[in-house]
Amino acid sequence: MKQCHEIDLEIIGQPMAEAAEITLDPGEICISEAGAMSWMDTCITMEATLTDGSAVKSGLVSNLFGAAKRMMAGESATVMQYKNVGNKRAKVVFGAPYLGTIVGLDLSEVDGEIFLQRGAYIAASFGTSISVAFAGTGMGSFFGGEGLVFQSIKGDDKVIFHAGGSIIQHDLKDGEELIVDSGSLVGYTKGIRFDAELSGGLRNVIFSGEGIFNSRVRGIGEGGTVFLQTLPFSKLCGEIGKSLPKR
Repeated sequence: MKQCHEIDLEIIGQPMAEAAEITLDPGEICISEAGAMSWMDTCITMEATLTDGSAVKSGLVSNLFGAAKRMMAGESATVMQYKNVGNKRAKVVFGAPYLGTIVGLDLSEVDGEIFLQRGAYIAASFGTSISVAFAGTGMGSFFGGEGLVFQSIKGDDKVIFHAGGSIIQHDLKDGEELIVDSGSLVGYTKGIRFDAELSGGLRNVIFSGEGIFNSRVRGIGEGGTVFLQTLPFSKLCGEIGKSLPKR
């Protein structure tokens, strides 16, 4: 028996300026981060709640605990729920926060969980758990990626996420590795070990223009998938900042 509502998803719009269009049957619900909705049909209601629908029995204490974990993962405490209260199918559309690529992923195809960089998540089926995960081990936890905390997204239907530029997918078998620039890692599935390493000697650190640490991702067990972005938002902001007039 499925835990999440089964939603229909279509990515619409032009490349680099896409949106996610979700179609809901009567009574179906999807959830999103606050502020993600662009437009919706009139028979869909929008409600801010403290639950994502993943807990069968959720009291105030458990809802507050879930809200705290979402805040640690870089999301808002509240979850926006969109319910079709009409008698026919209806649509709600979610946009991206900046130019890039939107991905719709069926979590049932990746063993029910994906770990995303903070801020990547946009929306999901009702019943999807949005929580916090501590990435990597040792040095990787503190210096790899964009920080210590990733988003743990669990469920058995759709999740929608976004990244800058294009998203490149790499499948890594057991023992296969990639070294990734810290900001380029959008997310990874089960079967991936995440850690960090020094990017080189002192000369590299000073003159390469890269960070001190790179992320190392490695396939373990049955292997997994990593999602990489070609234009991290942090780099885009840095380049814009360089071109601004100095006071």
